[in-house]
Amino acid sequence: MRNEEQKENIANYYRTNFEGLCDFAARILGDCVDAEDVVQDVFLRILTDESCVMYNSLPAICRTMVRNKSIDGIRHRKIKNAYVALNEYEENTPYIKYIGQELVSLVEHGSSMMPVNRAAIYKMNVLDGMKISEISILLHADYKNVEYNLTVARKFMRSYLRRMLA
Repeated sequence: MRNEEQKENIANYYRTNFEGLCDFAARILGDCVDAEDVVQDVFLRILTDESCVMYNSLPAICRTMVRNKSIDGIRHRKIKNAYVALNEYEENTPYIKYIGQELVSLVEHGSSMMPVNRAAIYKMNVLDGMKISEISILLHADYKNVEYNLTVARKFMRSYLRRMLA
């Protein structure tokens, strides 16, 4: 546990360098409110962390933690924006339904070109969402055999769909 002197040193550093660290984070994030949250999170983590922080190393530790947390915030924001953009399209639009039907028909046609057992394994995995272990139990087949057939089927379907969609 931190002694009172360490806590006081951290609190003093926080009071004197809060705005500078916020400016640093704001340059990375582009948002002052998020920057303040990042700096506060960093100091809260430093205060609650049990490891000993020397006062001499506090500036470097704070700056590094603020930079890393800001970069993580940017990554999180990009992922969130991509997810939102992906879900903006309604799944029930006629175009989306048509594309889905077209892909299913391509998968059906491609799987008809494979051996029957391999096509069945592929359909159970891709269309029905079954795991390899479930398929091997259902077909009374060796796990490695099912895994091999699924790998070969996926490889075939990738090349087939690549040709058909090009």
